[in-house]
Amino acid sequence: LVRNIVDTNRAITYSEAQAMAGFSYPMLGAAEVAQRQIDLAQGKQDESEVRATAARRIAQLEIEGNYARYWGAQESLKVTQAYIDSEDLVLSKLRLRAQNRMLLQSELLDAQNGFEQAKSDRIQFKRIEDDASNRLGRLTGRELGSFNAVPVQLPPAPKVDVAELVAHHPDIQALKAQRTAIDAEYSDSGWYGLE
Repeated sequence: LVRNIVDTNRAITYSEAQAMAGFSYPMLGAAEVAQRQIDLAQGKQDESEVRATAARRIAQLEIEGNYARYWGAQESLKVTQAYIDSEDLVLSKLRLRAQNRMLLQSELLDAQNGFEQAKSDRIQFKRIEDDASNRLGRLTGRELGSFNAVPVQLPPAPKVDVAELVAHHPDIQALKAQRTAIDAEYSDSGWYGLE
């Protein structure tokens, strides 16, 4: 016989005591186990939100950077093309001067090399423009084709507080979310119940 702890004048058999313990004891830790799982899921969700916010910011900066690359390549192409368009006029005058011994042959060759370099630069700027356009198309999910970029007036850059940047870094925020979840899970780890 097992003496009842509440009513000391009452006693039950050992098998009845085991049956009561089997029904009640596993339930003692069930709420805490459920709360631990909720805390763990909340921590994972908070971490995912931090990483998603950081990805949105990085995507915006990536779009701005590629737009700036596209605009820079477009402007460089205009200048390079204007220089190449003057090749026939300039070289014909330089050849005439070289024939009249008013210009050294080496200076004529330097001018020709300058135009060849400009043609090479035009190919490179066109490649940069195409790369930036393709990247913008992938980031925006749209078929952009060829377009005219315009310079954008940006607001002045804000003052940079290094401590603030470090405190709000996405990786540190994700670690804080993980730590909060682990702390909450630890506070609920008092009861485990019978497995």
